[in-house]
Amino acid sequence: LKKIQEKYNETMKKNESIEKKMNLQDFNNKFEDIKNSMDESSQEIKDGSKNKSKKQMQKSSDKLDDLQQSMQSMIKKNKSQQHEEDESQLRQILDNLLTVSFEQEELETNLNSISFSDPKYISSLNKQIEISESFSLIKDSLYSLAKRQPSINKTVTDEIKNINSNFKKIKDSYDERNISQIHINQRFVMMHLNNLALMFAEILNNMQNQSQQKSGNPSQCKNPKNKGKGSPSMTEMK
Repeated sequence: LKKIQEKYNETMKKNESIEKKMNLQDFNNKFEDIKNSMDESSQEIKDGSKNKSKKQMQKSSDKLDDLQQSMQSMIKKNKSQQHEEDESQLRQILDNLLTVSFEQEELETNLNSISFSDPKYISSLNKQIEISESFSLIKDSLYSLAKRQPSINKTVTDEIKNINSNFKKIKDSYDERNISQIHINQRFVMMHLNNLALMFAEILNNMQNQSQQKSGNPSQCKNPKNKGKGSPSMTEMK
Protein backbone atom coordinates (compact mmCIF):
# COMPACT_ATOMS: atom_id res chain seq x y z
CA LEU A 1 0.00 0.00 0.00
CA LYS A 2 2.81 2.39 0.91
CA LYS A 3 4.55 1.92 -2.46
CA ILE A 4 1.30 2.43 -4.37
CA GLN A 5 0.55 5.59 -2.40
CA GLU A 6 4.08 6.93 -2.96
CA LYS A 7 3.74 6.33 -6.70
CA TYR A 8 0.35 8.04 -6.69
CA ASN A 9 1.71 11.07 -4.78
CA GLU A 10 4.66 11.26 -7.18
CA THR A 11 2.27 11.24 -10.17
CA MET A 12 0.11 13.97 -8.60
CA LYS A 13 3.17 16.11 -7.85
CA LYS A 14 4.50 15.68 -11.39
CA ASN A 15 1.10 16.60 -12.81
CA GLU A 16 1.14 19.89 -10.90
CA SER A 17 4.50 20.83 -12.42
CA ILE A 18 3.52 20.37 -16.08
CA GLU A 19 1.83 22.98 -18.22
CA LYS A 20 -0.79 20.65 -19.70
CA LYS A 21 -2.24 18.92 -16.65
CA MET A 22 -4.01 15.57 -16.67
CA ASN A 23 -7.42 15.14 -15.06
CA LEU A 24 -6.38 12.95 -12.11
CA GLN A 25 -8.84 11.55 -9.59
CA ASP A 26 -8.30 12.01 -5.84
CA PHE A 27 -7.78 8.57 -4.25
CA ASN A 28 -6.78 9.75 -0.76
CA ASN A 29 -10.07 8.59 0.79
CA LYS A 30 -9.60 5.12 -0.66
CA PHE A 31 -6.03 4.96 0.67
CA GLU A 32 -7.30 5.92 4.11
CA ASP A 33 -10.08 3.33 3.94
CA ILE A 34 -7.63 0.54 3.02
CA LYS A 35 -5.21 1.63 5.76
CA ASN A 36 -8.00 1.49 8.35
CA SER A 37 -9.04 -1.94 7.10
CA MET A 38 -5.46 -3.23 7.40
CA ASP A 39 -5.14 -1.74 10.89
CA GLU A 40 -8.33 -3.54 11.92
CA SER A 41 -6.92 -6.81 10.61
CA SER A 42 -3.71 -6.31 12.59
CA GLN A 43 -5.67 -5.55 15.74
CA GLU A 44 -7.81 -8.68 15.33
CA ILE A 45 -4.65 -10.79 15.04
CA LYS A 46 -3.44 -9.32 18.32
CA ASP A 47 -6.82 -10.07 19.87
CA GLY A 48 -6.62 -13.69 18.70
CA SER A 49 -9.53 -13.46 16.26
CA LYS A 50 -7.89 -15.33 13.39
CA ASN A 51 -11.10 -15.91 11.40
CA LYS A 52 -12.13 -12.25 11.59
CA SER A 53 -8.58 -11.23 10.74
CA LYS A 54 -8.54 -13.47 7.67
CA LYS A 55 -11.81 -12.01 6.38
CA GLN A 56 -10.58 -8.48 7.04
CA MET A 57 -7.32 -9.19 5.21
CA GLN A 58 -9.24 -10.50 2.21
CA LYS A 59 -11.42 -7.40 2.30
CA SER A 60 -8.32 -5.19 2.37
CA SER A 61 -6.78 -7.15 -0.52
CA ASP A 62 -9.93 -6.74 -2.62
CA LYS A 63 -10.00 -3.00 -1.93
CA LEU A 64 -6.33 -2.73 -2.88
CA ASP A 65 -6.93 -4.57 -6.18
CA ASP A 66 -9.87 -2.29 -6.89
CA LEU A 67 -7.74 0.77 -6.16
CA GLN A 68 -4.94 -0.38 -8.50
CA GLN A 69 -7.42 -1.07 -11.30
CA SER A 70 -9.04 2.34 -10.81
CA MET A 71 -5.66 4.10 -10.95
CA GLN A 72 -4.55 2.17 -14.04
CA SER A 73 -7.85 2.95 -15.75
CA MET A 74 -7.52 6.63 -14.89
CA ILE A 75 -3.96 6.86 -16.26
CA LYS A 76 -4.89 4.95 -19.43
CA LYS A 77 -7.89 7.21 -20.03
CA ASN A 78 -5.81 10.38 -19.52
CA LYS A 79 -3.03 9.16 -21.81
CA SER A 80 -5.55 8.34 -24.53
CA GLN A 81 -7.20 11.75 -24.18
CA GLN A 82 -3.86 13.55 -24.17
CA HIS A 83 -2.77 11.59 -27.24
CA GLU A 84 -5.89 12.73 -29.12
CA GLU A 85 -5.37 16.35 -28.03
CA ASP A 86 -1.69 16.29 -29.05
CA GLU A 87 -2.59 14.77 -32.41
CA SER A 88 -5.22 17.45 -33.01
CA GLN A 89 -2.83 20.24 -32.02
CA LEU A 90 -0.08 18.87 -34.27
CA ARG A 91 -2.46 18.60 -37.21
CA GLN A 92 -3.53 22.23 -36.71
CA ILE A 93 0.06 23.45 -36.48
CA LEU A 94 0.99 21.47 -39.59
CA ASP A 95 -1.95 22.89 -41.56
CA ASN A 96 -1.02 26.43 -40.50
CA LEU A 97 2.64 25.96 -41.44
CA LEU A 98 1.72 24.64 -44.88
CA THR A 99 -0.71 27.52 -45.44
CA VAL A 100 1.95 30.12 -44.62
CA SER A 101 4.49 28.29 -46.79
CA PHE A 102 2.11 28.15 -49.77
CA GLU A 103 1.27 31.85 -49.40
CA GLN A 104 4.96 32.71 -49.24
CA GLU A 105 5.66 30.64 -52.34
CA GLU A 106 2.83 32.30 -54.25
CA LEU A 107 4.05 35.76 -53.27
CA GLU A 108 7.63 34.93 -54.25
CA THR A 109 6.45 33.66 -57.65
CA ASN A 110 4.28 36.73 -58.29
CA LEU A 111 7.18 39.02 -57.44
CA ASN A 112 8.92 37.82 -60.61
CA SER A 113 6.56 39.94 -62.70
CA ILE A 114 6.77 43.07 -60.52
CA SER A 115 9.34 45.85 -60.66
CA PHE A 116 10.06 48.16 -57.72
CA SER A 117 8.35 51.02 -59.64
CA ASP A 118 5.18 48.97 -60.13
CA PRO A 119 2.20 50.00 -57.93
CA LYS A 120 1.78 46.29 -57.16
CA TYR A 121 5.11 46.45 -55.33
CA ILE A 122 3.44 48.05 -52.28
CA SER A 123 0.66 45.45 -52.41
CA SER A 124 3.34 42.76 -52.42
CA LEU A 125 4.96 44.33 -49.37
CA ASN A 126 1.62 44.45 -47.52
CA LYS A 127 1.01 40.79 -48.34
CA GLN A 128 4.47 39.95 -47.03
CA ILE A 129 3.65 41.69 -43.76
CA GLU A 130 0.42 39.66 -43.51
CA ILE A 131 2.39 36.43 -44.00
CA SER A 132 4.84 37.45 -41.29
CA GLU A 133 1.97 38.22 -38.91
CA SER A 134 0.33 34.88 -39.68
CA PHE A 135 3.52 33.10 -38.69
CA SER A 136 3.65 35.09 -35.44
CA LEU A 137 0.32 33.53 -34.46
CA ILE A 138 1.66 30.02 -35.15
CA LYS A 139 4.90 30.83 -33.33
CA ASP A 140 3.23 30.84 -29.89
CA SER A 141 1.88 27.31 -30.44
CA LEU A 142 5.29 26.15 -31.67
CA TYR A 143 7.09 27.54 -28.60
CA SER A 144 4.47 25.98 -26.31
CA LEU A 145 4.91 22.59 -27.96
CA ALA A 146 8.71 22.81 -27.94
CA LYS A 147 8.68 23.74 -24.25
CA ARG A 148 6.82 20.51 -23.40
CA GLN A 149 8.98 18.33 -25.67
CA PRO A 150 12.74 18.67 -24.96
CA SER A 151 13.71 16.37 -27.86
CA ILE A 152 12.45 18.86 -30.47
CA ASN A 153 12.96 22.07 -28.48
CA LYS A 154 16.27 23.13 -30.06
CA THR A 155 15.21 22.26 -33.62
CA VAL A 156 11.93 24.17 -33.35
CA THR A 157 13.57 27.15 -31.65
CA ASP A 158 16.36 27.34 -34.25
CA GLU A 159 13.91 27.15 -37.17
CA ILE A 160 11.74 29.91 -35.66
CA LYS A 161 14.81 32.13 -35.22
CA ASN A 162 15.83 31.54 -38.85
CA ILE A 163 12.32 32.32 -40.12
CA ASN A 164 12.09 35.53 -38.07
CA SER A 165 15.55 36.60 -39.19
CA ASN A 166 14.65 36.15 -42.85
CA PHE A 167 11.32 37.94 -42.43
CA LYS A 168 13.27 40.95 -41.12
CA LYS A 169 15.70 40.78 -44.03
CA ILE A 170 12.78 40.62 -46.48
CA LYS A 171 11.25 43.75 -44.94
CA ASP A 172 14.60 45.58 -45.14
CA SER A 173 15.04 44.52 -48.76
CA TYR A 174 11.54 45.73 -49.64
CA ASP A 175 12.45 49.11 -48.14
CA GLU A 176 15.66 49.13 -50.14
CA ARG A 177 13.78 47.92 -53.25
CA ASN A 178 16.28 45.08 -53.59
CA ILE A 179 14.08 42.52 -55.35
CA SER A 180 16.80 39.91 -55.90
CA GLN A 181 17.55 39.82 -52.16
CA ILE A 182 13.82 39.61 -51.37
CA HIS A 183 13.63 36.44 -53.48
CA ILE A 184 16.59 34.90 -51.67
CA ASN A 185 15.17 35.46 -48.18
CA GLN A 186 11.65 34.44 -49.17
CA ARG A 187 13.07 31.10 -50.32
CA PHE A 188 14.92 30.73 -47.02
CA VAL A 189 11.62 31.34 -45.18
CA MET A 190 9.95 28.61 -47.24
CA MET A 191 12.82 26.22 -46.58
CA HIS A 192 12.64 26.65 -42.79
CA LEU A 193 8.83 26.48 -42.80
CA ASN A 194 9.02 23.24 -44.77
CA ASN A 195 11.64 21.85 -42.38
CA LEU A 196 9.17 22.30 -39.53
CA ALA A 197 6.27 20.95 -41.59
CA LEU A 198 8.20 17.79 -42.55
CA MET A 199 9.22 17.15 -38.96
CA PHE A 200 5.67 17.55 -37.62
CA ALA A 201 4.22 15.49 -40.49
CA GLU A 202 6.51 12.59 -39.57
CA ILE A 203 5.68 12.88 -35.86
CA LEU A 204 1.97 12.98 -36.69
CA ASN A 205 2.35 9.92 -38.93
CA ASN A 206 4.09 8.04 -36.11
CA MET A 207 1.28 8.94 -33.71
CA GLN A 208 -1.37 7.70 -36.14
CA ASN A 209 0.57 4.46 -36.65
CA GLN A 210 0.71 3.95 -32.88
CA SER A 211 -3.05 4.50 -32.60
CA GLN A 212 -3.71 1.95 -35.36
CA GLN A 213 -1.40 -0.60 -33.74
CA LYS A 214 -3.17 -0.20 -30.39
CA SER A 215 -6.54 -0.64 -32.08
CA GLY A 216 -5.33 -3.95 -33.57
CA ASN A 217 -4.77 -2.86 -37.17
CA PRO A 218 -0.99 -3.10 -37.62
CA SER A 219 -1.35 -3.94 -41.31
CA GLN A 220 -2.62 -0.42 -41.95
CA CYS A 221 0.43 1.16 -40.38
CA LYS A 222 3.02 0.17 -42.96
CA ASN A 223 4.70 3.14 -44.57
CA PRO A 224 7.65 2.29 -46.82
CA LYS A 225 8.64 5.94 -47.02
CA ASN A 226 9.38 6.13 -43.31
CA LYS A 227 11.83 3.28 -42.80
CA GLY A 228 14.50 3.65 -40.17
CA LYS A 229 14.41 5.60 -36.94
CA GLY A 230 12.85 8.85 -38.17
CA SER A 231 11.28 11.41 -35.84
CA PRO A 232 9.87 10.32 -32.48
CA SER A 233 6.17 10.28 -31.76
CA MET A 234 4.72 12.57 -29.10
CA THR A 235 4.42 9.56 -26.78
CA GLU A 236 8.11 8.68 -27.24
CA MET A 237 9.09 12.28 -26.64
CA LYS A 238 7.33 12.24 -23.29
